[in-house]
Amino acid sequence: MQPRAALRAPADPAFSALDETAVAAASVGTRALPPAIVALSEDPTLLEALTLATIEAAAIVTSPSADRFVDQLMANGAHVALIDAAAAPAPLEEFIAGLRAQFPHLLLLLAGAPPLQHQFRSHIADGTIFRFVHKPASAQRLKLFVETALRRRQSLDEQSAAAAPADGADSGSTRRRIWIAIALLLALSALGIAVSRWLASGAPVQANAAPASLSPVEAASRGTDPAHSAASVVAERDAQILQSKEREAALAAQVQSAASRARAEQAHVYVDLARKRLASGALLAPAEDSARDYVQAALALAPADEEVRAVAVALGEALINAFRQAISAGDAAAAQSWLQACRDYQVGAATLAQLAAQLEQLQGASASP
Repeated sequence: MQPRAALRAPADPAFSALDETAVAAASVGTRALPPAIVALSEDPTLLEALTLATIEAAAIVTSPSADRFVDQLMANGAHVALIDAAAAPAPLEEFIAGLRAQFPHLLLLLAGAPPLQHQFRSHIADGTIFRFVHKPASAQRLKLFVETALRRRQSLDEQSAAAAPADGADSGSTRRRIWIAIALLLALSALGIAVSRWLASGAPVQANAAPASLSPVEAASRGTDPAHSAASVVAERDAQILQSKEREAALAAQVQSAASRARAEQAHVYVDLARKRLASGALLAPAEDSARDYVQAALALAPADEEVRAVAVALGEALINAFRQAISAGDAAAAQSWLQACRDYQVGAATLAQLAAQLEQLQGASASP
């Protein structure tokens, strides 16, 4: 799975009013665009975990080289960055010191092997490195670190804004105003296009229709029946109101459909991860990175999806097979553990009864002299 790219404005200024970015901006007014997290890494597993961890909180910008990494930090105004020790230039300590000197407010997440954490323990203690991430990293653990970093960044921005001069010289506040202005422009652009299309599709007013303010004598002199003219105006207004409501309903339906597609796509990401864990035998462990974890995540997003239901059934079958293998090996303790996993996963009552009977038979045979 490719990590998400940074958000960008549409290339065509006449983009559709139903564009998801414009719809989101129009619906919330001045909501700021999500922050960007710049990652220096070429590790697909780490980048996949980072993308899953930040799919709703931030945009991910990846950089395979140190030079490009610094450029992306500047271009995106990022305050949070992830450095994969395997992709960073040596010596790593000097590289981090240089980043801190150039970006004093940057919150750094350093990813590497556990022994590296001991090497940089003083940097972690003094805040030079905000958090250390053990590789291989799970999406759940990365999510905790990223959310903590974003909250810390927001808190620092708020403190800085409160202490800033009245003239607004604080660069963080300026950057937020720029994002707000961009969101406003997107919203106004979408609204302008929607209004233009609404006017273009509306029925034109009859050229000889008498204005509503004409007196009966003036209307008669123009050959127009006042009652008929007023009724025409009311009918046209009602028709335009009906058309407007129909367009709003269609727009709401498309937005809802887009949200459903997004949930389904994310659920399929979890399905793919669950299948990989099933193939490797990681049914219940490691914690937060097992087949069961990803199946549960997929079910929470799209419980009626066929692929989600299929992988959920496959996990149940795998748990049952693990139980039977333990029975065949004569390992009553392992069989008991797998039976409990089947119960927790809510395997069918009839199947559970059969498995329990097999375990009792094994335990009875083991107890016999």
